[in-house]
Amino acid sequence: MNAVLDKPRKAKAVKSIVPETPASVFSAVMDGLRTASKLLSEAREIGDDGDLGERAMRVAHDLLDGVIEQIAPNDRAMFVAYDVLFDAEGILCGVAAMHKGDGRGVLCQSAIDQFEAIFPDFDRLDFWPKEPEITKPATRAPTAQSASTAWDDDEMHEVNAMISEAIAVMRSRSQEANTELLYGAIYAAQHAQSVLALGLDNQNARDCEDASAPIGVVCAVLDAVFLEVDDLALHGAWRLLDLAHSRLDAAVSKAAA
Repeated sequence: MNAVLDKPRKAKAVKSIVPETPASVFSAVMDGLRTASKLLSEAREIGDDGDLGERAMRVAHDLLDGVIEQIAPNDRAMFVAYDVLFDAEGILCGVAAMHKGDGRGVLCQSAIDQFEAIFPDFDRLDFWPKEPEITKPATRAPTAQSASTAWDDDEMHEVNAMISEAIAVMRSRSQEANTELLYGAIYAAQHAQSVLALGLDNQNARDCEDASAPIGVVCAVLDAVFLEVDDLALHGAWRLLDLAHSRLDAAVSKAAA
């Protein structure tokens, strides 16, 4: 007999597979979001306040931190959070393209990598529990005093700042892009900003609303630019303008309510 062949073999240990749960996956998602936020904090420490890309990073960082504060492990919250993070990622792609090779660009790209690693978990809507139903308490009709305070000066100035950053990005890429369409987009964005400035000076929501259509025109022109030039920085500018457009419309509706 062959002692080697006849010797009883020890059974191989079977590794236990820990099943995924919404709690465990949500914990990993939160770790990724917090890591991305830390990376953006480090990126924003590089350079000076207000320089090219810094404001865009701040907008993206604010979007990310808002998600961290409000996200919950249910299908609705994950769906909403994904939309917000998608905007933040688009803006960061623009910043990373503008700062390719330097420390700010590397850190922004690392934050983007964190997004990409956790995004698949946001798509698993059947995996997440349903949003719990909450009975909302009855709300009072707005009074004349609350209506008068509906003007959100900070939000309107933030919209203006986002347009400024988008214009700066487009100008920085105009020579390399080498297309007349981009110069048209810059002109339209400047027009939108001048219209918005009138509303800001007067604190008049209707005047600010007049800037909405020109911003939409800028986004449409940039869509045409992308048929000629595939530029990540310009895609970041488009995200900024699209977000500014949405926030302007929301602020105007709130002020008019």
